[in-house]
Parts: sequence; C-alpha cells; structure tokens
Amino acid sequence: MVYKKYIKRDGKIFGPYYYESYRQNGKVKTRFISGPTKNDKREKKNGKTKYLIALGIILLILLIVVVLNYDSIKEFWKSEIDGYVIKDIFKKFYNKGF
Repeated sequence: MVYKKYIKRDGKIFGPYYYESYRQNGKVKTRFISGPTKNDKREKKNGKTKYLIALGIILLILLIVVVLNYDSIKEFWKSEIDGYVIKDIFKKFYNKGF
C-alpha cells in the first residue's frame, strides 16, 4: 500500500513523500519510493496566482467605476454638510424656503 507523508518543520510544509508498506516474513516494513517533484511545486504556485489574478480583476473594475464616476465623486467632496440638511432637502424638492 502506498501513502503520502508531509513533514512540518519551522512552520513550513515539505512533501509529499511517497512510502510503500509491505510485509516481509510476517513483519510490516516501509520503503521510500519518491519525494516531491517539480509538478508538486507548480501546483502550489498556481493557487497563489489564481488569487492574484482575481484581486487584479477586482481592482481593475474598481478603478473603472471610479474613473466613470469621477464627476460625481468630485462634486461630493466639494459639497459641504451643515446643520441644515433637512432644510436643503425641502428647498430642493418643494422650492420653498423656511
């Protein structure tokens, strides 16, 4: 029977190391088959790459939204909020003054 084994050392994970268990003269013995290959390392990098690509796409969409709404954002920062918010709303909708 073949199984994988990972070794944790100083917070890092090494492996997979493949071992085979077999019986010889009534005793169970273990034999080393192989260690990590280049393909194993490539799989770990692909996981990080997917997250970076997704983050890049989200940031690009956010940048596009900000650029398309630049005038609205600029006007928002120019406006001043004071204690007469309700009064300003009534003036805007009803054209009446207090």
